[in-house]
Amino acid sequence: MNPKKTNNTKPLTPQDTVKEVETLLKLPPELAHDRVLTWIRASLYLISPEQAIYAIENNVRVDQLLFQALHLNHPLVSPLARNLFRIFWQSVSFYLTDAWQLYSILAVKPEVKRVLDTEKGRRWLDQSILNGYTVLYNYCWSSFNARS
Repeated sequence: MNPKKTNNTKPLTPQDTVKEVETLLKLPPELAHDRVLTWIRASLYLISPEQAIYAIENNVRVDQLLFQALHLNHPLVSPLARNLFRIFWQSVSFYLTDAWQLYSILAVKPEVKRVLDTEKGRRWLDQSILNGYTVLYNYCWSSFNARS
C-alpha cells in the first residue's frame, strides 16, 4: 500500500501534522472553517498519482491513503485530529460524502483522471465515499461515545 514516492511529493511527518492541526485548533471558528476545508483538500493533493493508481488497482480506499499520509493513527496526531474533525465535522464530511468533490480534487492530476474515468475507477471512488465516511465517522465518534 505504499508505492514509491515521487520526487515532487514530500511526505508529511507526524510532527508536521500535529503542528498544522494545532494551528487550526487555535484559529477563530470563522477562519478555521475555511482553513480546515483547505487543509483537507491539500491533504488529498498529497496522494501521488502512483499511490492513487495503485489504490484503484488494489482496492485501497481514499481514507486509507489519507490515514497513511496524515499519520492519523499516530499517538501524537490521533487525539488532536479527532478533536479537529469533531469540531469541523461538516467540513470534514463535505469531501467524504460527495463523489464529485473528491473526484475534482484527485482528477487534477491527469494520470489519476485517466484511471478514475474507467469503470473500475468510478467503482473505487464510490466505495471510497461509502466506506471512507464510515471509517472517519468511527474514528471521530466511536471513542468519544465510549467515554460519554
